[in-house]
Amino acid sequence: MSLLLLVALAAVFKATDLNQSEHRIWGLAALCGAMVGASLLMRPTHVILAPAFGVAWLMSTPLLKDRILRASAFSLPVVLALGITFTRNHALFGDWTDFGYPETVHGGVPINTFDTPFFYGLYGLLLSPGKSLLLYCPVVIPGVMGLKRMWADRPFLAVAAGGPLLIYVLFYSVYGQWEGGYCYGPRYLFPALPLILLAAASLLTRKRNLTLLLACLAVGVITNLPAVMTSFLEEQRSGVTYYNAQYEYQISHGGFINQGKLMFRYLGEALQEGPLATPVTSGLDMGPIHLFKVSAAPAVVWTFILLSVGLCLVGGILLRRPER
Repeated sequence: MSLLLLVALAAVFKATDLNQSEHRIWGLAALCGAMVGASLLMRPTHVILAPAFGVAWLMSTPLLKDRILRASAFSLPVVLALGITFTRNHALFGDWTDFGYPETVHGGVPINTFDTPFFYGLYGLLLSPGKSLLLYCPVVIPGVMGLKRMWADRPFLAVAAGGPLLIYVLFYSVYGQWEGGYCYGPRYLFPALPLILLAAASLLTRKRNLTLLLACLAVGVITNLPAVMTSFLEEQRSGVTYYNAQYEYQISHGGFINQGKLMFRYLGEALQEGPLATPVTSGLDMGPIHLFKVSAAPAVVWTFILLSVGLCLVGGILLRRPER
């Protein structure tokens, strides 16, 4: 879903090229709408992001006629995707508005509601130890700072980059299951994060801003490393209270702290006895280690490792190549 939204943002960015013909910009607007439409086919709630991109296209030119045509080119694929979604709902469930989501979970607790107090949900998504956007994705801070510079140069691009995350935060702050169910961090906000992070690139021209960006990246790596190296399910199995008896999320739950303890415990064991001492269902939650535990051929394991490292190196080289 994030990839679809990134392509949609790339279409808006491409439209900032003043050498583009108007017909080509209409095609870019249609491509943007197709990507947003495809994302809502995957998850219907993505329709709430369409206004951000629609407003961006309306702002992309001072000419009223071109504004209308660009916004229309964007809107047509989105409307088509909505039509497909409603038709699918009726065909599968006999109701145009039934999206197939369960009404209740966890012993009858309703989830498709919007009864969470706004400031409670907002605190949870931004500052709580288990779901804080600022804790688990601190790079969003320079991203927001970059929006200011982006707004000065290309305001409609800033709307497309920052609008989706703002909409998501406002929407899920009042959603009944704002925490996203069993998960590490604020998973509902994830699809919009790459968009606003691109705004951070505008800060790279100043050394002070680069230092801030690198510091935020370092904090993000630290807070997400336990999620990469240990299992969320094992943390839950250890008796940590995520939901209480009424299946209400415990806002004091700290995934980073709990899984961090698991990570350091298993790293300590690895240094003393080797990481293969624990069963497959426990220990460091990493693919190569699991393969070793089930006695996979070493050649298979090392191929997996070297291929992963190689792809990361290729990606880094491509990112460093200057644009021509």
